[in-house]
Amino acid sequence: MTERIAIVTGSARGIGAATARRLATDGMAVAVLDLDEVACAGTVKEIADAGGRALAVGADVSDGAQVLAAVERVAAELGEPTVLVNNAGVIRDNLLFKMTDDDWDTVIGVHLRGAFQMTRAVQKYMVQQRFGRIVNLSSSSAERIGVSFDVFQKAAAERIPVHRIGQPTDVAHTISFLVSEDAGFVSGQVIYVAGGPLC
Repeated sequence: MTERIAIVTGSARGIGAATARRLATDGMAVAVLDLDEVACAGTVKEIADAGGRALAVGADVSDGAQVLAAVERVAAELGEPTVLVNNAGVIRDNLLFKMTDDDWDTVIGVHLRGAFQMTRAVQKYMVQQRFGRIVNLSSSSAERIGVSFDVFQKAAAERIPVHRIGQPTDVAHTISFLVSEDAGFVSGQVIYVAGGPLC
């Protein structure tokens, strides 16, 4: 099978790091992309220590020039990317009337503009190779505004059938399937990794 090259944004830690490690375990070479390249070193080392190939890349996904430079670097140093996981995100939790214009611009810049720019930069390689997978992540964690995190976790675990909170690896396993050859007939779906019905 052809080695696939994946880019996982926001992968210095958390769900992104778990996804990068899982895709490397699946046999992909992975670009570990985050705002701070130095912060990516731990994820890259874990992948390399397990026998995989990875590259740390620092870029602000809301900046078009940085996105283009990052994707071109990945193509030159790791290989042409055909798998993209748009995981980068920021938290600016607040009541809307307390949210500043800068907060709004940051959220839109990273979550929407960033996903668009990364997809646009990677898509040409997907077209050339006649293969491509894009997974965009979002979160329902905004429900916890005004509640302590521990209280939120306990309440969330009690509401779902599996009676535990989700782990980054739960999301990574789902992404692994979605970007695999086996998922070639799956497109345009919204999949909740939530341990049960999400209402």
